[in-house]
Amino acid sequence: MIGPADLADALADGLAAAAATRDAEQSPFGIDALDETALHPLLADGLRAAGHAVHAEQRYPAARTERRRSRGERCDLVACPEGRALRAPDDEPDLFAPADAVDLADAAWVEVKTARVFHADGPNGRYAAELLGAPSEDIVRLATAEGIRHAFLAMVLFARDEADARRDLAAFERTLRVEGLPVDVPRVRFVPIADRIGHAVAAVAVVQVQRADP
Repeated sequence: MIGPADLADALADGLAAAAATRDAEQSPFGIDALDETALHPLLADGLRAAGHAVHAEQRYPAARTERRRSRGERCDLVACPEGRALRAPDDEPDLFAPADAVDLADAAWVEVKTARVFHADGPNGRYAAELLGAPSEDIVRLATAEGIRHAFLAMVLFARDEADARRDLAAFERTLRVEGLPVDVPRVRFVPIADRIGHAVAAVAVVQVQRADP
């Protein structure tokens, strides 16, 4: 099983590598200019560099009763340890499928949320809502989804500096507790980034979602 600290390390490393590439290319745009979906491949690269296999936009197990694969709720990133494949019951039978493939229930299901103090054109008026309000729906989904055991929410926060990031992530954690959401203590990593639009740090906070089922 992949733990929350391992996930936090890998996701932060993915962001750090992508930020370094942009710096080396002298790009006018940093990773903080990317929207949430565009950050997913960078996070996935970090997981792969840590030796994990990554399967993006996977349907939740309960959604696989839908015959059309375009239907059903999906999870941003599903990771399997040691580069192992994901065994999906709705896949076509394959005689050459690896014997050590990971069942859906045993993979790490990761939903990603982002919050940023600034956009390229100025302050982000939705920053507080992104940080404190948006994660709750994903956490409830992860806590109640049938057929999974290991569920995580990863908050990627872009802030002015590490001190501001720590303060705001403390508010993030307090909000989760006040709302009674079933989460563990966040594992937080900080990635310095070049200040292009007002952010000098990217923070990754990974919380493991406690499941009601064993």
